[in-house]
Amino acid sequence: MNYGSATDIGPFVGHVTQHSARLWVRAGSLDSKNVTGTLSRDGEVVAREDIPVLREYDNVAVVDFDNLSPGTPYEFIASGLNLPPASFRTDSPTGGLRFMIGSCRYLFWDNPLRRDGLLGDRIFHSMLTEHHESPLDFALFLGDQIYADPLNFLWRSSTTKEYFALYRKAFGQPGFQELLRNVPAYMIMDDHEIRNGWSLDDLGAEESRYMAAMQAYNAYQHFLNPTTAPGVYHYFFERRGLPFFVIDTRTERRKDREMLNFAQMDTLKRWLLESRGKPVRFIASNDPFFPDEYDVGDG
Repeated sequence: MNYGSATDIGPFVGHVTQHSARLWVRAGSLDSKNVTGTLSRDGEVVAREDIPVLREYDNVAVVDFDNLSPGTPYEFIASGLNLPPASFRTDSPTGGLRFMIGSCRYLFWDNPLRRDGLLGDRIFHSMLTEHHESPLDFALFLGDQIYADPLNFLWRSSTTKEYFALYRKAFGQPGFQELLRNVPAYMIMDDHEIRNGWSLDDLGAEESRYMAAMQAYNAYQHFLNPTTAPGVYHYFFERRGLPFFVIDTRTERRKDREMLNFAQMDTLKRWLLESRGKPVRFIASNDPFFPDEYDVGDG
């Protein structure tokens, strides 16, 4: 089933290494089965790919370009779509590392007393200004990139159509789009991509909601990340020779028992052993890993 609407979004830059780059685009108005993606360096075309449009993922198209040169600027154009080009630089083996993190992008579209979606989008223009002044290696989004339950019990997304529509609205904001066209993005979800406080204990009663939410999450967020096995959302990568492990404390969570299952914990331990010679290691979490005497909550 095609849930799409006539909204082109992107192109966004996802996972980038010294020799590869992942590009993402949403082709809302495309009638054919492919998007033609063109990669250029210094005005010269170095690769051109016909990218399949994934109808079951809201007309999203994703492509990986390989055999790229380290520390080199490239430009990507999605032909036939009404979108500006995306620009990025491949990872370099040396030099300093500069990145931004953020989370909890609540937009008050559904609050009749305070509608400030465009006002909240201004932060991404500021981030892009920072990037132009001193280039960022990437941006890391640590959960609640959308709020599928902005009015909590009064209204929550529950169908694939509703989740897709919410992502198009949030990811189609001009500042957000412009940032992700110029800065590689990595993402991990938290509860509000499904609904507040969600854990595996809720799966039985809310399986259809969870499946719809994760289909949309894959399409708009996880497809930007390094490839993982189906149903696995933690991942790791390196930038400037420094390792990052992005943990998933949401889809494996059991209330009052655990945040990671044994498989993810084992992967994290192996990663720690294998990366122990690095001068700095980063573990990115969508929840805090320290005690809070006032509100234990999800921490």
